[in-house]
Amino acid sequence: MTLPADANIHQAEPLAAQILAALGQVAPLQIDTAAVESLDLAVVQILVAAHRQANRMGKRMSVALPEGSAFATALADFGILNPANAQITVQDGFWTGVHSA
Repeated sequence: MTLPADANIHQAEPLAAQILAALGQVAPLQIDTAAVESLDLAVVQILVAAHRQANRMGKRMSVALPEGSAFATALADFGILNPANAQITVQDGFWTGVHSA
């Protein structure tokens, strides 16, 4: 599955439905972020919720997090990749989980 170049609130609802459907069919689900040029928090919230849903379903989900990419830069700008406040699990260049609050 691939995120669009402009991953914003306008894609949030269809993206959530697409991810949920994919979680029911594909194991593990991997999301490609190479095409992302801009990202907003609505899509990040969808991805966080999707990780939590995958965990509840006993499924694995990963989101590509290429170093220096627009996607990784946006997550860093949002403070999500801040080591002092790590909210997500990153392994081998992939976002693989969400920490519970």
